[in-house]
Amino acid sequence: MEAFPDLASISDDEIHDQLRALEGEEERVSYRRRRLHAQIDALRLERTVRLRRHVEAGDAVAADAATVAQAVARPDDPLEDVSPESAEPEPIPEPSSLSDADLRALLVKLEHEEGELSFHRRILHGRIDILRAERMARAQRGHLDLDKLREVLAENLVFKKPEGGA
Repeated sequence: MEAFPDLASISDDEIHDQLRALEGEEERVSYRRRRLHAQIDALRLERTVRLRRHVEAGDAVAADAATVAQAVARPDDPLEDVSPESAEPEPIPEPSSLSDADLRALLVKLEHEEGELSFHRRILHGRIDILRAERMARAQRGHLDLDKLREVLAENLVFKKPEGGA
């Protein structure tokens, strides 16, 4: 992601164009996240079904600390960087056709990708908020005072701290 522009040096039209571009990218990233969520949900459902079968069959045993730690740790293989440009995630195989190890590995990979996309999306939202705040400040015949940016952005929060409360 490129550096954020100096707001005082860009025109209203440039702000408008940048907002449109960022909002378009945010839509693509959000769509991809929703698709990843659907894939992750399908894999988690399959994992839950398998665990229930193991418990019902009496095959499940309580995991020791090392097994639990391995289950939540990242695999040793480095995961590739996520490219938010592609709106459609790759199709996944039928979850029931995967081995337990392949199911877990794919689930970890998709959860990592979703986390990266979520981080990218938060950055996009911040940039969009700043540009909208600048546009609003200009409409009021000024520029955004970056020292007061927190106050401007806080006005858009759904849940605000009650006045006088902690």
